[in-house]
Amino acid sequence: MNKLIDKKQAIDYIQNNDTVMIGGFTNFGSPLHLMYELAQRDIRDLTIISEDLGYGGMSYDQGQGVLLSNGQVKEAIVSFVGGYPLVNQLVEQGKLKLTLVPRGTLAERIRAGDAGIGGFYTPTGVGTVVEEGKETRVIDGKNIFLKNLSVPM
Repeated sequence: MNKLIDKKQAIDYIQNNDTVMIGGFTNFGSPLHLMYELAQRDIRDLTIISEDLGYGGMSYDQGQGVLLSNGQVKEAIVSFVGGYPLVNQLVEQGKLKLTLVPRGTLAERIRAGDAGIGGFYTPTGVGTVVEEGKETRVIDGKNIFLKNLSVPM
């Protein structure tokens, strides 16, 4: 089986309401050509999981910004919004659900989920509303809580 396919074939696998994980950092290392191909399709209501939503400091849309401008994204789970004023507008208009997740927690969620692990303990968020209702422990004198992966981000 040939494991190499072109960008058009790759995007054929993506459907309405799918979740797409996009690598890179402020579009550096991001699969820009795949996102531009996706932007050409009538695929809607996507959830994007990414470190960020790209770099929006330019006079034109790039990467995830194109998908946001097209109205193809209903939810974004990211550590950093980037420089897109459009993100704030979409959130305020109720057109984009935005979930901010600390970078290390997001990376661990991805790793643990891929490994089939049901959850992990983290100190990030201890003493805040994020900790409320969670199983807590003290390990080596440090307060931590369980981030259950069966619960949405």
